[in-house]
Amino acid sequence: MIRATAKLIMAATLLFFLSLTSLSAQTADNSPGGFDLRQHEGNAWVDSVFNSLSLKERIAQSMVIRTFSNRDRAFYDSISRIIIKYNIGGLCFFQGDPQQQAQLTKYWQVLSETLLLITIDAEWGLGMRLKNAWSFPKQMTLGAVTDNELIYKMAYKIGEHCKSIGTQMNFAPVVDINSNPANPVINFRSFGEDPQQVAIKGAAYIRGLQDAGVMACAKHFPGHGDTDSDSHYTLPLLNHSRQVIDSIDLVPFRAAMAAHVSGLMTAHLYIPALDARKDMATSISDKAIDSLMKQVMGFEGLAITDALDMKGVTAAHQIGEIEKMAYLAGNDILLLPLAINAAINKIIKAIDQGEISREEVDARCRKILTYKYITGLNTFDYDDIDIDKVPALVNDAESELITRQIYEQAVTIVKNQRDLLPLQRLDTLRIASVAIGSSAVSAFQKTLELYAPVTHFQAGDAPTAAEISTLRKHLQDYNLIIISLESPRLLPRNNYSVTQAALQLIAEIKSLPSHTVLDIFGNAYLLKSFADNKDLDAIVMSYENNDLVKDVSAQMLFGATG
Repeated sequence: MIRATAKLIMAATLLFFLSLTSLSAQTADNSPGGFDLRQHEGNAWVDSVFNSLSLKERIAQSMVIRTFSNRDRAFYDSISRIIIKYNIGGLCFFQGDPQQQAQLTKYWQVLSETLLLITIDAEWGLGMRLKNAWSFPKQMTLGAVTDNELIYKMAYKIGEHCKSIGTQMNFAPVVDINSNPANPVINFRSFGEDPQQVAIKGAAYIRGLQDAGVMACAKHFPGHGDTDSDSHYTLPLLNHSRQVIDSIDLVPFRAAMAAHVSGLMTAHLYIPALDARKDMATSISDKAIDSLMKQVMGFEGLAITDALDMKGVTAAHQIGEIEKMAYLAGNDILLLPLAINAAINKIIKAIDQGEISREEVDARCRKILTYKYITGLNTFDYDDIDIDKVPALVNDAESELITRQIYEQAVTIVKNQRDLLPLQRLDTLRIASVAIGSSAVSAFQKTLELYAPVTHFQAGDAPTAAEISTLRKHLQDYNLIIISLESPRLLPRNNYSVTQAALQLIAEIKSLPSHTVLDIFGNAYLLKSFADNKDLDAIVMSYENNDLVKDVSAQMLFGATG
């Protein structure tokens, strides 16, 4: 207790001085195969740390708890108390700011008796969770890229961003095969529907991230792509046969293993072909994890649960029992446990009752410590994170360039009747642009006018019948109308938030005698809304809804990119 109190005083003092410190970022083993666990057996640092831990602390190394960097001091103190009391394995950061997260990481690393594994969900970069940090393209967009080296470069850059704020593991990439367009949770987060392409692109992401010195975690084992419900709120049923699981769902996970992925995240799914026991999620099933993942497939890295506070497991099982079941099933990391003390006590009781051996508990702790060593935590110093440089490091020019290059490859001309695109003979065109979902001239419209005179119109997400009629009259004097659909959301609820009124406006415009181009800034599955597209001369799929892709897409219409 004296030792813990001294560390708390030291950490509180350091919290005051955090903003004054600035030195180089930590290093890690970036050589090919550096994240191959077998290359780091018998490590003296691992042995030293392991031997300093009690049984409870060895179990607690499997616990990675939820935290934020946008809360108040009372919240931060509550996290500090957990770190001191249990000597937990790590933290998973959610919403906040990168500079504040870096400060808190330094604070908690100094406070912790055993260095913490700092993790985050940053599939498309830190901007997925943090404000004031760069967001790269989503994985659906990456699925349209032909040069997978761009995926590698993007993941490497994400790794650099993670390291700059002291993060050792990114829970990415998603390697689920999104074979169900109605999937409410994976969807645009997947590379696509082709198992081989998902495997190739996932491996490129993994190599990039880990070559930057940050652990990758492929998810959601054994495959969450063909579900129509969200495991955050229920336990989805996946009725795939074992043959389908082996030949389709597991293909990207095998590729991830070949790329020496550090972790596989286990999904909260009910898959009778793997384990038919009532309410038995794969994340807490020994048949899915210990048997299939570890014994059959030979995975030697970290088996990591999906969040244990999700309804996919909490709806049918008691907290404390959930954590014990997940641990006994073979998981090395219990992500976002709800009852640390109860879980540790239940696991110790399971040891006493012979449900799991002390040797297995020790082996899991050693594995976690070995990965901490691989990422450079053995040489960590609180000065390793340069707070002052964080804003520039996570919003650098190279990240914008890589993002632009990805969009230039990904933006797709789906239909191009009579080779209308790229637009030519501009002197013969009277061009109007209609931005649906924009209340002012959009970035797309601003780029259009760099190439030709364009008259701009805007329409809301749900234009009224009177507004549609008025707009139709205004457009009759133009011989080319470019419609930009800028209202979509990426998830399928309510037709990706594209209203019937918006679809009616598009139908009215395409009925005019002018040539019509539709540019969709949203989910590729929106194309089903335009299956009857005979009156549209050209359709462009731009995948996302931000100013950078709008600039790229507008330029492509004139042949300046693509």
